[in-house]
Amino acid sequence: QQQALMNTTMAHKALRVAEQAFVKKVQGGALKLIDCNKMLGMYSQRQLDRKATTVLDTMKDQRIRGDAHTTANYIKVLTRKGKFHESLGALRELQGLGWGVNDVAYTTLLHALGRVKRVQLAHQVYEMAQQQKKPVRDNIDIQSSYLAVLGKAGLTELAQQMFDKLRQPNIRAYTALVSAHAFHGQADSAIGVVAKAKSAGLTPDRVMYNSVLRACANSKTLDTIPSVLETMSAANIALDAHSYSELVRAGANSQNLAFVHKHFGAAVSTNILDARLVETAMWTYLELGAIKDCQQTFHHLCNGDYKHFPKQQGPTLHQRDAKAKRHHDTRRGNSKRKATPVEAEVRAEVTTNAPSTVPKQAQSLSLVPLAPTTAAYNLAMKAYLQAGEPRRVIELFRQLADTTGLRYNETSVDLLRDAKAQVGRRVDALESTVSAALAVPSAPKAIHNPQSSVSGLEALAELTLQARKGAARAKSADGSHSQPAAVTAPPLPTQSSS
Repeated sequence: QQQALMNTTMAHKALRVAEQAFVKKVQGGALKLIDCNKMLGMYSQRQLDRKATTVLDTMKDQRIRGDAHTTANYIKVLTRKGKFHESLGALRELQGLGWGVNDVAYTTLLHALGRVKRVQLAHQVYEMAQQQKKPVRDNIDIQSSYLAVLGKAGLTELAQQMFDKLRQPNIRAYTALVSAHAFHGQADSAIGVVAKAKSAGLTPDRVMYNSVLRACANSKTLDTIPSVLETMSAANIALDAHSYSELVRAGANSQNLAFVHKHFGAAVSTNILDARLVETAMWTYLELGAIKDCQQTFHHLCNGDYKHFPKQQGPTLHQRDAKAKRHHDTRRGNSKRKATPVEAEVRAEVTTNAPSTVPKQAQSLSLVPLAPTTAAYNLAMKAYLQAGEPRRVIELFRQLADTTGLRYNETSVDLLRDAKAQVGRRVDALESTVSAALAVPSAPKAIHNPQSSVSGLEALAELTLQARKGAARAKSADGSHSQPAAVTAPPLPTQSSS
């Protein structure tokens, strides 16, 4: 945590220094394209779309013509903020200005549209790419990205037609076709696509097998899952958090609580967890009626019992620039001579035996406890509301809004409203019962001083029960004195009947 805080502080400081240098160059008239691309790259990482737009306007005012890196970085900023229509308009505008547009801009926008299943916008982007020159029009990455949009949307026929038009499909194209079958739960068809990929000389990866597991989960049967897991184990492909999420969903769709316990427990024991997997498990327990399991899962999550390996941070700006320079030199034929196998072995041995200045604790990834999210709080509040504990729901909402630093959403507010309504109905019912009991003259004296707060509901219910018993005794006593002498009282009930 200290290292992450230090990295964040250094990143903010580097951003401020870069912005100051950028302003000085703008004022001095020494602004260049490489400076603009550097600022756009930093803003794209931090999702600062307004500042990125300011840099773009400055380039237009300074009459600096952007290249493909400029367009790609600006599209990344807009897509990460969810501004898809603005991204499409900016792509058309920059293309009209004569700025460079490469396959990265198109694939970035198509990938973002695939996550939200915006097929119409994706089709417009693909049509724009088809109107470009040959390297962009025939790019397999753009075609597979558009095919992935069709697959995630469940358009199997269109995805199959698009797949048949590809000259040489890559592994992403096969994975997109598997996703199309997975949307409709066609597990056998998805497995058949994997077999075709193997026959084409490609090696299926974890992403493709996760799509196959999604197809098995949507098919609402567990028959094909053991064979898929055996195939993954034979190919030395380990399960990740996404794989376990699909297995938990499969147990939920097939109404098999033991299957859910088995695979979620395996994920917990191996520390292969993420927030999405825990939320899926909580949602599954609610769907299957295991409210206690959902509450215990949230309790372990709040206590930090669920740990996971954090994702490794991406390369620094210097490393990315060095990689881009190597790629540029390779395309121009200026790359260095490749090392021979002997040289590579000696270099690896020297690198391994070289003394390292990094501590051993920092060399190995350490486990980090998972933190609850807003969705986890909402699922926990729903579980306590179904269990008839509205006060616990109110406490969780206060904890979510005041102490966690998370933002509540409309679902949280609706659950809070339902909890308050349930508490209000209970209080109204108890108050009416107590007011009826107070009208009895022989009621206990303790009932005349009830605890009207919500925290004393149990005591109030006990006093109400005592008041009812006292009223019944008083009524029976009054009835025995007012009855005529000729009418005898009914016999007392036996133990079995009472």
